[in-house]
Amino acid sequence: MLTPAVSTVVACEGLTLDVSASTGHGGRAWTSVAWTVDAAALEARAAAAAGAATLAFSPADLEAVVGATVTVTVALENFLGGAATKALAFAVAASPRPSVAVAGGDDVRVLAADGLHARSEAAASGCGAAAGAAGAVTSAWRVVAYVDEAGAALPFPMDVSANARDFILEPYALRPGSRLDLAVTATRGTATNEAAATVTVGRARPVARIAGGTARTASAGGAADAAGSYDPDVAPGDRAADDLTFAWTCADDTGAAVPLADASSPVVALPTAPGVYRLSVGVEKAGR
Repeated sequence: MLTPAVSTVVACEGLTLDVSASTGHGGRAWTSVAWTVDAAALEARAAAAAGAATLAFSPADLEAVVGATVTVTVALENFLGGAATKALAFAVAASPRPSVAVAGGDDVRVLAADGLHARSEAAASGCGAAAGAAGAVTSAWRVVAYVDEAGAALPFPMDVSANARDFILEPYALRPGSRLDLAVTATRGTATNEAAATVTVGRARPVARIAGGTARTASAGGAADAAGSYDPDVAPGDRAADDLTFAWTCADDTGAAVPLADASSPVVALPTAPGVYRLSVGVEKAGR
């Protein structure tokens, strides 16, 4: 493994590549570490790093290859003779580009009730002659794609954030089962950089609720009411028409099953004979 897994570097920042996170050495030093690079101006630096876990390019090294895409390859061999190679290609830019990432990572998972709060972590590069005069870093979000489970395009949701670094969607703005692809561009002066994130909207399990709590004393002819059960994926104002299915079970204090008149209704009549009973209700919607 080569770290950091960069795709673009700024010449004035230099770059140090490291294989320390690689596995397969069995807790011993690598028998052989060989670095190669496809840029002639950097070959001497790679050759000098033979046997070392790191390969460092100075800003002066990278200034010689500005505008090029460089591929570095490292070949490792362990004490058993096992060998592996890893290559990393990166572009070398002259302008000090701002760094940018999506807080929390590029794979975000939410439920419809959560809404979404994505934040850009953008910062200026501290190197280069123009770094101090390039101004503040700004962020700009955009929706790349928004599709349902079948891959059909959906209308883009509306960002309600008042801060350009944030992308905020209100609860229930995203459809359960959908996928939202986002990108954020960080700009400082004329230099830009971009990060992306995929937001996957899961499906919540229905919530079963029996009125009166988990233990109660009831009169003969009373009822147990689970009409307050709900699907968290449905907005509160729309739950009255929600299509939930109910399955009640009842047992007496010996564990024997007691039949109920309408076990598939949200509300069921309680047994008329005095006694202690245990009722439970399962709530389902669309296989959840």
